[in-house]
Amino acid sequence: MRMKTGMEQAVYTLLILVRLPKRTSLPAEPLSERLGVSPSYLKKLMQKLVHAGLVHSTPGIRGGFSLAKQPEDVTVYDIYVAVEGCQSLYLNQGVSSHLFADEKTCSSHESCALEILMKDAENAWTDVLKAETLASLQEKVTNTYPQHKLLALETWIHEQINGGTAQ
Repeated sequence: MRMKTGMEQAVYTLLILVRLPKRTSLPAEPLSERLGVSPSYLKKLMQKLVHAGLVHSTPGIRGGFSLAKQPEDVTVYDIYVAVEGCQSLYLNQGVSSHLFADEKTCSSHESCALEILMKDAENAWTDVLKAETLASLQEKVTNTYPQHKLLALETWIHEQINGGTAQ
């Protein structure tokens, strides 16, 4: 299973937005530059997050993006669903019904052993993502990265919301 890069970018974008002072927002362009993605791609990603109710979009010259919910109310699973959708990771192709079929009992609706296993794995994976919130992930970031790098990010954020000058 391979997740699209949009998931990682969405999580880190939200981790930047967690650090914004109240009643401020960050424009898409500096976010895209900081993350190393194209502005058009980031705008599409942000539209998904806005549509999911995770991010608020403020129009205008001083507009941009901010969190729409408290960090403790946003799970990593919420972000995953916003970016990737909520389709199952495994799609039963009916191979087991052909393998074990006979003319009297062939059913394409039977659950196969592999489908049951994959559903159990998906449920466990989903439970892990639902247990992690932006707040808990932010705490891990704070405990993982050196203080000077976190301060540099804070400085950058304040420069962006203050029109290029740190205060």
